[in-house]
Amino acid sequence: MKRLALCLTATALALFALAPAAKADFGLKGLEVAFLDSLGAPADQAGSHPHAWDTTLALETRFDSGLGFEVPDGSAKTIRVSAPPGLIANPTTTARCTTLEFLDEVCPVGSQVGVTDVTYSQPDITERSPVFSLAAPPGVAAKLGFFVADVVPVTIEGSVNPNPPYNILATLRYISQALPFYRAKTTIWGNPADPSHDPDRGGPAGIPERAFLTLPRSCSGQPLNTGFLTDSWQRPGATGPDGSPDLSDPNWLSESAGSPPVVNCAGLGFDPEVTAAPTTPNAQSPSGFDFSIDVDDPGLTDPDGSAESDIKKVLVTLPEGLSVNPSSADGLGACSESQLAKESASSDFGEGCPAASKVAEVEVQTPLLEETLGGSVFLATPFENPFDTLLAGYLVIKSPERGVAVKLAGKIEADPNTGQLSASFDENPQLPFSALDVRFKIGNRAPLITPSTCGVYEIETELHPWSGNPPILETDTFTIDHGPDGGACRAGDPGKAANSADAASLPLSPLFDAGTLSPIAKAFSPLLARVSRPDGSQILKGLNLDLPQGLTGKLAGVATCPQSSLDAATSKSGQAELANPSCPAQSQVGTVDVGAGAGPTPFHAKGTAYLAGPYKGAPISVAVITPAVAGPFDLGVVLVKAAAQVDSKTAQIHVQSDPLPHILQGIPLQVRSVHVNTDRPDFTLNPTSCDPMSLDGTIFGSPGAAAVSSRFQLSDCTRLAFKPRMTLRLKGPTKRSGHPALTIALRPRAGDANIASVSVALPRSEFLENAHIRTVCTRPDFAADRCPAAAIYGEASVTTPLLDYPLTGHAYLRSSDNLLPDLVTDFRGPAHQPIKLETAGRTDSIKGGIRTTIDFVPDAPFTKALVRLQGANKGLLVNSRDICARTYRATVRYTAHNGDTYRERPKMVAKCPKRRRGGKRRGHKRGAKQSAGTLRGAAR
Repeated sequence: MKRLALCLTATALALFALAPAAKADFGLKGLEVAFLDSLGAPADQAGSHPHAWDTTLALETRFDSGLGFEVPDGSAKTIRVSAPPGLIANPTTTARCTTLEFLDEVCPVGSQVGVTDVTYSQPDITERSPVFSLAAPPGVAAKLGFFVADVVPVTIEGSVNPNPPYNILATLRYISQALPFYRAKTTIWGNPADPSHDPDRGGPAGIPERAFLTLPRSCSGQPLNTGFLTDSWQRPGATGPDGSPDLSDPNWLSESAGSPPVVNCAGLGFDPEVTAAPTTPNAQSPSGFDFSIDVDDPGLTDPDGSAESDIKKVLVTLPEGLSVNPSSADGLGACSESQLAKESASSDFGEGCPAASKVAEVEVQTPLLEETLGGSVFLATPFENPFDTLLAGYLVIKSPERGVAVKLAGKIEADPNTGQLSASFDENPQLPFSALDVRFKIGNRAPLITPSTCGVYEIETELHPWSGNPPILETDTFTIDHGPDGGACRAGDPGKAANSADAASLPLSPLFDAGTLSPIAKAFSPLLARVSRPDGSQILKGLNLDLPQGLTGKLAGVATCPQSSLDAATSKSGQAELANPSCPAQSQVGTVDVGAGAGPTPFHAKGTAYLAGPYKGAPISVAVITPAVAGPFDLGVVLVKAAAQVDSKTAQIHVQSDPLPHILQGIPLQVRSVHVNTDRPDFTLNPTSCDPMSLDGTIFGSPGAAAVSSRFQLSDCTRLAFKPRMTLRLKGPTKRSGHPALTIALRPRAGDANIASVSVALPRSEFLENAHIRTVCTRPDFAADRCPAAAIYGEASVTTPLLDYPLTGHAYLRSSDNLLPDLVTDFRGPAHQPIKLETAGRTDSIKGGIRTTIDFVPDAPFTKALVRLQGANKGLLVNSRDICARTYRATVRYTAHNGDTYRERPKMVAKCPKRRRGGKRRGHKRGAKQSAGTLRGAAR
C-alpha cells in the first residue's frame, strides 16, 4: 500500500509539473562534505580512517503556486561526486550484495557500508535507507546501492578518474524521475563493522573490523575539495565516446565543497622495498630489466591505525655501463600523445599505443581490488612527449574488469658522456598498491646492454612520499660474473666495482675481410672491406687501411662533395638527410653499413660514402654520411671522414679514418661492425699484377689497436697483352757538340698490362754534358719540396684515364747513391686534388752510352707520359757526332706488372736538313772518345 500511495503521489506531482510555472535555474545547492570522528568532530589526521564521510546535496527549488510548496527546478539525470585526491574506499573490506539480493532487498547485513537520508516528493518527506556495497559489474571498480522509499533503487558506481589526479569518482547515472528529489545526505562508514553502527543496520555486521575509508596522506595545507558535476533530464549534458561527461558542454554544471585539510603527515610511515636487476649475468649482452616495489601497509586496513604514505615520485638510477642497447631499435615503435589518449580501460591492445612501442610488461596488486591489474610500458615518441626529450616512456595500467586505467609519463635521461641512465615517474596517483612488477622484454633485442666488465654494480632507487617527508634511498646490487657467451669472465673481478679503466683489459680481436668482388686483373670491381668484433671485446673506434699496390680508383667523372655541404649535413636531422642528401649524387662512391648494439642481431645503419677534397694533408678524402635513424629515434647525422693518402713513389693508397663516434645523445653505440662497399660503377680498378698481396690495416679499439690483414690475389693476368710504344725527339742543333732538347713520349696501349719498369739506353750519338750539370737537389730537399730552381732540367706530364686532368711537374737532377745523379720527375694535380707522384730514373753508362732506368712504375694505367729535357746552354745532352748523318736508335726495355717483358728500338728523331748525295760519315771515332771523356767527367 505504501508503494502504491507513493506511486500515485509521484504521478500527480509529475502532472502538476507540466503546468506553467515561473522559470528558475536547475542546479545544486547546500553542498556539504565532512569527514568525522566517532564524536562527530572533524577527522583530519592524515592517513587515518574517519568514522564517517558525510555528503549533503540538494537541488535548486522554486515555489509552485499550484502545489503550494517548493518543487525541484528540474530533474537530476546524473550526479558525479569527485572525491579529494588521496581519499580511498576499500570495497574488499566488507561483504558484497548481489544484484538479485539487492533488488529483492535481502542484502547481507555485512554488506552495509552506510546510510542515506533522502528528501523526496515533498520538502518535508525524508526517509533513511541503508547503503550497501554491491557486486560490481564488469567495467566498474565498486558499486553502492540503496532504495528510496523502498520503491526506487539507486546505484552509485565507483571508479577511478581516468585522468590525473586519478581520484575516486562516485557517479549516479539515469536518476529516476519517479520521485521528485529534493535533498540527500549520505553517510559512508569508515569502519562498517564498528558496533556503533549496529542500530542503523539492526544488529552486528558479522564481519571483521577493517577500514573502509582512508583519508589522504598528503598535507598540502589546502582544504580537501570535493567536486560535484550534474546535468538534468531537461537539459542533458553531452558525453564522450566512453560515456564520460564532455565538460565543454555548458549543460554540465560544476560545483564544489571543501572540508578541513588533513594534518600531521610527518608521522606517517613510508617503507617500500625495491628489487631491481638486469635479466642476465653476462657481460656486454642484451638484457631485460626487472623492477619491483613491494609495500606492506597493515595500517591501511587497521581501523585504529594509519596508512603509510603513497609514493609520489620514483627515481631509478642505473650504474654506468648498463645502458641502452641500439639493437633494440630494429622494429621498435613509439607511442604519440594522441595514441596514448586512446588508451582506456576497455581499449584493445594496439588500439592506442602501437604494439611495436611496448617495451615492458606490468603487473600491479592493490589491496583495493581482488584482481591483479595488468599493464605495459610503451616507448614515447622522441621529442613529442611531455618532457620534450629523446627518451621517455608511458606506464599504462588497465583493468577492463574494473574499468580502471592509469597512464603515467616517465622521463628517461641518458648522460651524454657516459650513457648512464636514470628514469623518473613523478606525480604518481595517490592510490595504494602492495606490489608493482615491471619486466622489460628479454632476447636479442632487449632494451639494455649489460656492463662490459665483470663486477658488482648498484642500482639506486629514490622514493619520494606524498607526505612531504624526506625521500628514502633503496639500493640493490647485481653481479656480472660471466662473459657474453656465458663462459668465464674476460675482464674485471667479481666483487669489484668495474670502471672505465677495465676496458683496457678487454680483448681486441677484430675480424677483418677485404677484397674486390671480381678478382680479375685490370677489371673494375666493387671493393668490399668488412670489420667486425664479438661481444665482450673493445668497441671499434677507427680503421686505417692500406690497399694493395695497383688497387686504385677512377676519379675521372666523379664530383667532390664540398665542405659546405658536409657542414650542412651535420646540422640536419637524420630523416631530413635521408629525404634530401646534402652531397651531390655524382660524388657518391659507395655505401657503408654500421652495425651497433649487443647480441647476435645488432641494428644496422646505412651510410653513404662520398668523394671529398683534401683533408689532413691528404690530396683526397672520403666522407661517410650516416643518418642516425634507428626505429623511432633520430639522432641526427654522423659524419666520419677518411683521409686517402697516395704514396708518391708507389701510388699505393693509405686510408686513415677519423675516430668513429662511440656515443650519440647519451646512447652508447657499441659499434660491432663496419662494412664498406665502394660500388660506384667503373670506380675501383684492380691491379695488373697477380702476385700474392694483401689488404693490411690497423683496427683501433678502446683503447687498444690491432693489426689486420686479408689476402689479396688476382687472376687472368696472362690474358693481358703488353706492347708499349716510345718516341724520342731531338730538337735543336744536329751537328757534333750541339746541345739538343729531348722529348720522350711513352704511350702504353689501352687494355695492356701496366708498365712496372722501363730502361732507356740512348745511342752513342748522345752523351751527358758534364759542363751543364749546374745544381743537383739533395734528397731531403726533394722530399720537402725545397729543390732550387737551378735543379730543374725539364718538364714532365702524365695523362691517365683515372683523372680528369693531367699530372704535371718538373724534371730534376737529384743526388743519388750512384755515380751519376738521378733524373727524377714529380707529377702534381691541381689544388682541389693535389695528388703527388714521382719517378726516379737511375742514370749510368752502358757500352759507352747513357742509360736511364726507372726501376718501379706504379701499377696504374696511363695513356701518355711526356718528359721534355731542356737544350742549348741548359741541355744535359751533347751530340757526339752529326746525328743527321745516319739513323740512330735507342734501346728500350720494359717489364710489365704481370711479368711480361718487351723490347723496342725507337728512332732518335731529329729535324735534319735534306742529305746530299755522296755525303760521308765523319768524326765517329772522335765523337766516341769525347763521349767517354764526358761520362768520366760527370762521374767525377
